[in-house]
Amino acid sequence: MKTLRTIYEIARADFRERIRRFSFAMTLVFAVFAAYAFVPPNHANYGTLILENYRGVYNSAWVGAQVAILASAYMILVGFYLVRNGINRDRDTGVGQIIAGTPMTRPVYTLGKWLSNCAVLTVIVGVLIVGAAALQLIRGEDTTLRPLQIAAPFLYLLIPLLAVVSALAVFFECVPFLRGAVGNVVYFFIVPQTVLPEVMGGPKIMGITYIIDHMKVVCRTAFPEYVNGMSVGFNLHEDGRPFDLLTFTWEGMPVTTELLLIRSAWILVALAIVFVAAIPFERFDTARLQKGRRGAARKPRFQRLRGLFRKAAVKPVEADKSLLATHTRTAPVHLTPIGGGRTRIRLAGILSANLRLALKSMPWWWHLGALGIIVTEIVLPGDIVHRFILPAAWIWPIAIWSQLGNREIRHATHQLIFSAAHPLRRQVPAAWLVGVLAALCLAGGAGARWIITGDWPRLLALFVGAAFVPSFALALGAWSRSSRLFEVLYLFWWYIGPFNGIAPLDYAGSSVAGGTLAVTAAYAVAALGFLLLGFLGARRQLQV
Repeated sequence: MKTLRTIYEIARADFRERIRRFSFAMTLVFAVFAAYAFVPPNHANYGTLILENYRGVYNSAWVGAQVAILASAYMILVGFYLVRNGINRDRDTGVGQIIAGTPMTRPVYTLGKWLSNCAVLTVIVGVLIVGAAALQLIRGEDTTLRPLQIAAPFLYLLIPLLAVVSALAVFFECVPFLRGAVGNVVYFFIVPQTVLPEVMGGPKIMGITYIIDHMKVVCRTAFPEYVNGMSVGFNLHEDGRPFDLLTFTWEGMPVTTELLLIRSAWILVALAIVFVAAIPFERFDTARLQKGRRGAARKPRFQRLRGLFRKAAVKPVEADKSLLATHTRTAPVHLTPIGGGRTRIRLAGILSANLRLALKSMPWWWHLGALGIIVTEIVLPGDIVHRFILPAAWIWPIAIWSQLGNREIRHATHQLIFSAAHPLRRQVPAAWLVGVLAALCLAGGAGARWIITGDWPRLLALFVGAAFVPSFALALGAWSRSSRLFEVLYLFWWYIGPFNGIAPLDYAGSSVAGGTLAVTAAYAVAALGFLLLGFLGARRQLQV
């Protein structure tokens, strides 16, 4: 009973701390906006849940199911990043050191954090349910509210899903190499790419297929010409014309015991992930954190081993009082006044120090991968470079970029760094230039190829992209005082732009269709704007 009380208190304290933040309020506002966008009117320029040329009437069952299905993808892609900071926040604020001095076990702590994550995401689900009910009345196709029909898809779709997402957030924070930007990238490429294909007929992991299959049966009964087509997400006609869909009445899917058992099993999977996460969790033990540093870890063990064979007594050395008195009578020490003399701190020296600090924080495999990217950009054919290598070059330095504007805050060195002379004129440009150099080095092989072939527009786009990404990171890091906002937004931007070759979002001209002068000019202006915002954010940090 005491253990359950401890788990509850951990979850309650963490939940109350999160919901008091301004960012949580903005998350709820975005959830309301997302719910509104999920249910477009019939003649809108886009559609979200379409069965070829048909959809259900906007009654309680259809609106609830439609919002729940689309919110499932929202929870997988965004929900993870919303709650993935509970344990890291305890590390950064020093609360973890207090917890380390208590008899609390690791599974108890991870369970408490998991419950807190579930509670935060459940509040968002509650807002989506209320928004779905309001949208049914706003659309006005069926104004009879049936609360159970609206809430049912959320309960058996989203509750098990958010339990697993919350557990994965705890797991990624407990595994050392998954805590930072690497974990965000790994999750983005593995989990959504494994789960979301269910919409296109993949494994029934999220449970969406159960609802859609039942919708298809009802649609085929109402419209025998319907074959089997289905589209989920934001769909647009190529010519921009509005959607004119025929409607049918869908009264919801019958909830069977088998479905509830299958969905409930995912909660057990989530609990298993939480208990597994407790195994690598170091429980804020700094000695275990330093275990990976061989020099720092082996030296104390070597000294203890030497002490087993050599136990010579160490006699204290008594101070010579006459010598101490002689040194006491020496001349007083004179310190150089601030602003005196002609000592100058060169930008090159600060840049070199920031560059060494950024590269030193990267593991050995990161340097090996960076070298492989540069070499393959030179030796591989151009189409392969555009399709695979260049997108990798624009995601590989994300851990370096994400530190811009917030590294001093995260490591509690801002009071020391910002007390130096002219920190805005020296420290901020040096940090930004490190991000620019990282981008130019990783894409340098392709840049050399474009110089040889005389592809100057694409080379110009490369330099603009190398300036845009660090500026974007600096602005978001300085104002949010965290690396998470940049990592999440940049991952989506990179996935749509350089990775999928959507020219308007290809900030570096890395795709085959990218590199147009209009897009390059737009991102050059955006780079200057974000750089100015970054300076203003750093100035704000000085004044706080």
